[in-house]
Amino acid sequence: MLLPMEFSSRTMLEKRLAPVMELLRRQTLVEQLVDRTEDRAGLGADVLHRRHRTALAEALSRLHPADIAHLLEMLPPEERSVVWVSAPPETAGQVLAEVNDTVAEGLVAETNRDRLLAIGERLTPVDLALIEDILPGEVRSRLLSEMDEEDRSWLETTVTYPEDSVGHLMTRDVLVIDAHATVKDVLRYVRTLGDLPDNTDKIFVVDRKRHLVGALPLKALIIHSPKRPVAEVMSRELPLVDGHYVQFEDELASISALVGAAWAGAKAMTATSGPGFALMTELIIHGIMAEIPAVIINAQRGGPSTGLPTRVSQADIGQAQYPTHGDYASITLCAGSLTECYTQTVRAFNLAETYMTPVFMLLDETIGHMHGKAELPDLEEIQASNVKRATNYCDPKDYLPYGAEMNKPAVLNPMFKGYRYHVTGLHHGPTGFPTEDAQQCDFNIKRLVGKINTVSQEKGGLDDHADYEEVLLDDAEVCIIAYS
Repeated sequence: MLLPMEFSSRTMLEKRLAPVMELLRRQTLVEQLVDRTEDRAGLGADVLHRRHRTALAEALSRLHPADIAHLLEMLPPEERSVVWVSAPPETAGQVLAEVNDTVAEGLVAETNRDRLLAIGERLTPVDLALIEDILPGEVRSRLLSEMDEEDRSWLETTVTYPEDSVGHLMTRDVLVIDAHATVKDVLRYVRTLGDLPDNTDKIFVVDRKRHLVGALPLKALIIHSPKRPVAEVMSRELPLVDGHYVQFEDELASISALVGAAWAGAKAMTATSGPGFALMTELIIHGIMAEIPAVIINAQRGGPSTGLPTRVSQADIGQAQYPTHGDYASITLCAGSLTECYTQTVRAFNLAETYMTPVFMLLDETIGHMHGKAELPDLEEIQASNVKRATNYCDPKDYLPYGAEMNKPAVLNPMFKGYRYHVTGLHHGPTGFPTEDAQQCDFNIKRLVGKINTVSQEKGGLDDHADYEEVLLDDAEVCIIAYS
């Protein structure tokens, strides 16, 4: 319920600021256009006063089609017509594809048949698909007839799909965009690529720190307004797949939400880097004490402090082992490849649910920013290995969530199932309520450490889970242990 209210408030603010923003955009636009021309004094006057149309055409030829489209949307109809007539013929079609529907329809209505044909003939099938529905029937038929059979078949198939479907408009691969961009910005970026590699059905979305915040289906780019922020689109798309989008103000708020979600029974994770990890430590240790399973990924970079935010490092192993105060044991995994980023995350969730504790996964900045192909396990294999946290559906009055034996994890039943218990970072008894009993406190600490470290007596510690490679150890006198 918070997201609609948040975006409603933002919409109201935008409406109040619209008159001011319109003036600012006009001023900025003219300044930008003047700066991009050799005649630094001419373009603004040409646009605003419709003088020197030859000079205007030359200036427009040096602009990106998206810039011309932006200019057309900002100008009143009479000045818009002057710019449209002067737009370079070789890029006029791309300009038409960039402007909003209302402006595009108006430009097509005032353009004669011959010029529309000339524009359409210069377009790729992908660009033509973007404007096909606003072209006059005669022009559309003529353009289709002049295409080769393969392109015509593709275009005809594309336009048969409903408006809320991406159809065959794009091929598939992995793309990354900023959450603060607009849908129009993303479309413009995708079109500049010319072609997309295989297997792209979604675009991955990152924040301004390059942290992954989710994935945006390509179809969302088609069905949403070009001016809508990507973050707002995701907030509306994620609930369709039982997801939720919440933007937090900092790392402490993020880890707080993570702990809450995991406590409620969800499989929850977050990602950060060393400085962000440090800010999360207050709630990380709370998760360890309260035995809340979650996954925290640390993309290591040069430090200390904020250090080298875009340079590689592998120096956070100590931070992951002992992120904060007190006596406890922790579990840390390391990913050395893109494939392991996937497989080790799965492992991390399974270990978190098994031992009821936050689990850390380390990768480095290079892997964190890397794009490439990876060989992944079959989904059926992953599903078969999925560990679900233990439950104790006894009579509610007999339920003791923290009444675990030595070296055993707590059994926290999902919330809202009739089982009540207290969760705290303080020392606590079997019911979860705080205690200062010396024997109980001593037992708690030994159990928290023992459930991870002393399980070697039963199943070889975590070695039964460990992935490592041995090289030339048969007759070695010295062994070097390394990780990446």
